Amino acid sequence: MRRFADRFRGTDWPGSSRPFVYYDPRSLEQDGPGGILHAKAVVTDGETVFVTSANLTEAALDRNFELGLLVRDRALAASVSSHFQQLADRGLLSPLPTA
Repeated sequence: MRRFADRFRGTDWPGSSRPFVYYDPRSLEQDGPGGILHAKAVVTDGETVFVTSANLTEAALDRNFELGLLVRDRALAASVSSHFQQLADRGLLSPLPTA
């Protein structure tokens, strides 16, 4: 996870503003559950939400055919943030390691 976090922050994520990133720790388990978190969502400024099928990688963003939706709606932003916070509070999401 550390290598991924370093690469993500060093080369995959553009700009100097760093987001809070979470991952599903079950995805690292050898005999983990069949289904894992697949959603990708970015909430900015408490108002703007980007939900996409794309992984946040160079291949997904530059070469694959993906679909995303950008919505400016405070209620939706709050709902998405709350949902992911509840998953983190339950231990189903963990923050990506920082430097």
